[in-house]
Amino acid sequence: MFRKNLIIIIFVLLLLPGSLRSAFKDPGWGARPLGLGGAFTAVSDDSNAVIFNPAGLSRIKANQLDFMYGMPFAGLEGVDLGYYLVTGAMNINEDFKFGVGYTNFTAKDLYREDTAMLSFAYSPGLTDFRESAGITFKYLYHGFTPCEYTEEDAVFADRTSRAAFSLDAGLMIEFIEQLKIGLALKDINQPDVGLERRDIVPATLSLGFAFSHDISPGSLTYALDTSVRDGEYSVSFGAESLLMDESLGVRTGFNLTEFALGATYGYELSEDLSLETSYSFIWPFYIRETYGTHRISVGVRFPGSIFQRKPRPAVDMRRVR
Repeated sequence: MFRKNLIIIIFVLLLLPGSLRSAFKDPGWGARPLGLGGAFTAVSDDSNAVIFNPAGLSRIKANQLDFMYGMPFAGLEGVDLGYYLVTGAMNINEDFKFGVGYTNFTAKDLYREDTAMLSFAYSPGLTDFRESAGITFKYLYHGFTPCEYTEEDAVFADRTSRAAFSLDAGLMIEFIEQLKIGLALKDINQPDVGLERRDIVPATLSLGFAFSHDISPGSLTYALDTSVRDGEYSVSFGAESLLMDESLGVRTGFNLTEFALGATYGYELSEDLSLETSYSFIWPFYIRETYGTHRISVGVRFPGSIFQRKPRPAVDMRRVR
């Protein structure tokens, strides 16, 4: 009985016509961003920028690869959902950065969503604001597992899955050394992922602010995000402290539906290789009888770039004159 109810709930959320569109609505990716309540548009300085704001790739300090697993609504009877995420970021040179990503949301034996991403970021260095721009190309796929309910529903008469291409773009600037402002526009082309009828993935506009300052013995960052998707507004706030030469991070955050706590610990394996583990706990305001949602990620960090830029020779101004 519970399985039948879960199937009905998922079908209603994903197939109900009108203004309610749930397909490819971000359920929360990345252990670190979720620990900040999702306020990451202006913070984006690691491989999670591929999802939140591709312009943030310009802030990565080392090449990195991250793997995340999420277990939503732990303890809720009969619910078997999973989030999987892989992101990577790499230095091409001082001005260009490159990122990749893959996300998967699965309701076991019912439904799945997959997104593959390819991102680029560029910092022209035209001003003192460290301005950067980024773009993400996305391949979206979602599908329903055939069962007795799909066989009886006319919606699935011709197909049980659909794929489409989408596009994200982002900007990031620093007005002062401590203040970053990020702007991201996701699903700009609003792709159609409908099965029987048109089902448009609405564009999402996010504006974020991040203010950082030094404390003893580390740094503290406050982040604020506002976003709108198909007339639905959301606000999120987070705070993060980096300690022990940034090897330890603790954070908290909240939005209109959740409260979050998180931590990160990084340790060196060698001079050129380090590991970083992050965990976040999210407590939903609107669901009872659950132990919350858990995210854990493991990542590797290694320095360098694809193309090492040779230093320019010094110019003798006496000869120029």
